[in-house]
Amino acid sequence: MFRVLGAVDHVASDGTGLSLAAKPRALLAALLLHANNWVRTERLIEAVWPDGPPRSAPGLVKTYVWTLRGQLDGERIAAGPGGYRILVDCGELDARLFEERVREGRAALRAGRAQDAAQALGAALELWRGEPYPQLGVADAEPVRVRLVEQWLGAQDDLAEARMALGFAEEVIPVLRGLVAEHPFREHLRALLMTALYQTGRQVEALDVYDEGRTLLDRDLGLLPGAELREVQARILAQDLGTRRNHRPPAQTPCAPAGFTGRADTIAALDQLPERGGVCVVTGLAGAGKTALAVHWAHSVRSRFPDGQLYLDLRGHSVPVMPLDALIRLLTALGVDRDSLSTDVDDAAATYRTVLSGRRMLIVLDDALDADQVRPLLPGTPSCLVMITSRTRLDGLVAREGADQIVLDVLTPSDARAVLEQVLGPARVTAEPDEVDELVELCVRLPLALRIAAAALLARPERSIGDYNRRLREADRLTALAVPGDTSTAVHAAFRLSYVALPDSARELFRLLGRMPGMDITAEAAAVLVGSDPDLDVLSAAHLVREHMPGRYTFHDLLRLYAAERSDAEDDPSHVATRVGRLLDWYSRTVRDAADTLDPTRPRLPSETAPTATTFPDATAAKSWLDAEGPNLAAVADHLGPDGEAWLMADALRGYFLRSNGVHWQAVVSAGLRAAEIAEDDAALSAMHSSLGVLHWTRGGFTSAGEHLHAAIGHAAKAGWTPGEIIAATNLGLVRNSTGPLDEAADLLVQAAQASKRTGDTRLRGHILINLGGTRLGQALLDDAIACFQQACDVQTNALPMVCLAEAHLFRGDLDAADDHIDRALARNRSQPNDHEHALALEIRARLELLRGRPEQALDLLDRATGLVDGHPLFAADVRNHRGTALRHLGRTDEALTEHRTALAQARHHARAELDARVGLARNPPPARRTL
Repeated sequence: MFRVLGAVDHVASDGTGLSLAAKPRALLAALLLHANNWVRTERLIEAVWPDGPPRSAPGLVKTYVWTLRGQLDGERIAAGPGGYRILVDCGELDARLFEERVREGRAALRAGRAQDAAQALGAALELWRGEPYPQLGVADAEPVRVRLVEQWLGAQDDLAEARMALGFAEEVIPVLRGLVAEHPFREHLRALLMTALYQTGRQVEALDVYDEGRTLLDRDLGLLPGAELREVQARILAQDLGTRRNHRPPAQTPCAPAGFTGRADTIAALDQLPERGGVCVVTGLAGAGKTALAVHWAHSVRSRFPDGQLYLDLRGHSVPVMPLDALIRLLTALGVDRDSLSTDVDDAAATYRTVLSGRRMLIVLDDALDADQVRPLLPGTPSCLVMITSRTRLDGLVAREGADQIVLDVLTPSDARAVLEQVLGPARVTAEPDEVDELVELCVRLPLALRIAAAALLARPERSIGDYNRRLREADRLTALAVPGDTSTAVHAAFRLSYVALPDSARELFRLLGRMPGMDITAEAAAVLVGSDPDLDVLSAAHLVREHMPGRYTFHDLLRLYAAERSDAEDDPSHVATRVGRLLDWYSRTVRDAADTLDPTRPRLPSETAPTATTFPDATAAKSWLDAEGPNLAAVADHLGPDGEAWLMADALRGYFLRSNGVHWQAVVSAGLRAAEIAEDDAALSAMHSSLGVLHWTRGGFTSAGEHLHAAIGHAAKAGWTPGEIIAATNLGLVRNSTGPLDEAADLLVQAAQASKRTGDTRLRGHILINLGGTRLGQALLDDAIACFQQACDVQTNALPMVCLAEAHLFRGDLDAADDHIDRALARNRSQPNDHEHALALEIRARLELLRGRPEQALDLLDRATGLVDGHPLFAADVRNHRGTALRHLGRTDEALTEHRTALAQARHHARAELDARVGLARNPPPARRTL
């Protein structure tokens, strides 16, 4: 590589440079200035002797050329008539590489690819060592030098802008301050510094930078600040310089394991991965330290992934995370609004790949079950590296995706000893060298077993390592631990050491936790399981459970298996069945209690069992409990089965799922359906099919929805469960309301309303009247719609019928009547809180404000409503569309477009909301591109 950006030199592949005196080096600089072109001897003489050449100059030039040829490839410098030429291939001159990378970086920045821009510009600036061609004082060198210096300054500008776009404003501030100090009259640099300071919350400092520049320009040049500086100052004063960014790239990797040791060869292999991205699978026996290795290495290479690190425990060998749930978590971590996400796994995966496109990220997927679980989680861009840990080989990923696979074995004897030394300290290990060697072999050099053993010894400093080893042998573990490759037995031995040290009550709790459904448990649920105050703190101190979230306890899947094994060996099966049955019954009753608190007017399946005595203070507390227990609900429903009437819990959760993203809806209701099929309970089958019909309706699967609802009607008729028939017919009317014809939807709802009147179930009748009123609105039968909503108001005490009545008056143009009914709806909502109904009321009031020409007041109301529609895409899309309308009236077109685009994504398969979004987009066309 020839280097002219700084002292002129040539660096060979082995890193050695040239050994040249000043004159030959100046000659080389002159040749490189005109690389691949002939340079006359007279011009070379002028470059080497700018103050006047000696008489012997032509001969000295030949000597210097001979010297250069001796240190370079002999054919590199050619002689011709009257001069010389140096041959330089593409990529061999740092100045050309510098300019090429600057061009690439600027093009990427203009295209909005900030990460690519930062990489190209950073690579360009790494080539810069100082003033270009410093050995040359000739006139034809000066324009080249000026051009390169100007490009260097521009590259600094552009790199700062790219880094700020990536969220690193804090890091570019010191660089920009230095550049502004060196070039105080470059206004773009000063504007960038002001922007960076503002984005990091330092508004006063940003304005000080402006004042300093204004003073310098006036004092030294007699000028005022230019348009760019003035605009940045004005936008800072107006708080309108974009969002103050604090968006550090995601850094989800858990805390690095303290004292990680060993695995040097494996880490060396991993260090080769970031340069090319792709997929790497770390597999091996249970307890081999796969997660510890992945987390340790992820922390060591953080700087190589400027766009951040994602981490997700897939729980492949306990309660596996479903791909859709995993995608929702990853996309949320990437800043995507949860409400905008599809509940279709393929659509969510496509969004995930789009968001990751062009980013350089490390994604750690821990404890994968199989290739099918992780395939939807793989990015579509080669700039990301995915590290997967799994207890099983994922050969499918190797075959189809070209993944690398690293297999972890047990530690070497020296590494295993180092693990004990790191935990126990050098002095204790050195004091009993033979006993340490014995313990290493007793633990078969398995990291998990070694660390558990070391923790037990650390907790008892008075106990010798030799005594600990004797306890292991006396516990009859020596034979199992000595079997090569019998890793489960090795882990079993380490677990038992901690287990036998527990008090009786804690051991019983530990065994029963091995039988619990779901992934984690609270102290309240654990108390139900054991029938007394649970010893969770004791188990946590012994590292047999961990508090992975405040108040929620879980444990490693191997510990779960060990706990179940101890239960098999020590507990009477009928005793375990009674305890687990009590927990399942508590879950079923508490779920129904939460559902009734959250949604008291929704009709339910008849049940002979009452909800639990535990009550929730309000709907917010009930929803929070259900949100926290969400991942456990499907497992509980599966365990309940037909004997536990799993369908009762699934039926009770219908209203909750309508208010949430519905990730667990399918699993819970499917479990209820299986149980109902086994029990041949037609009423339960009707309720499950009805719930599945509504689920498919919310996802736009109208054909499937109709099939489930027709099945629900048939089972309800067979069971003689009239409310079930009415519920299914009502839901079928909703489907027809979405697909048309509206007359058919109305007929279904009219028949359902008449049937509900005969049953005397006012709650059910109220629900039907609300849906029928909505259909009448769609048919433009305003009087009929108002009559339906008024009747619903008479039989229901919640806010929804009053909100619907207000909307009907709004359509009629009676704004005062609409206002009055919204006031009544809000009053009802205060006594019976419901976030979605509250949001609907605020939305109607905002529409009234828009009609009265008050878009600012409308936007304030819609801002309040936005936080209340979490988990319901249709409601969220309506709020977004009206926000877009308000923003358009305020002249904030770009923001309006964003709202309507978001609404369009949320309104998938819901024709009205989708139409509103498209109309909003049509009313807010993007600005036309300017062409030259």
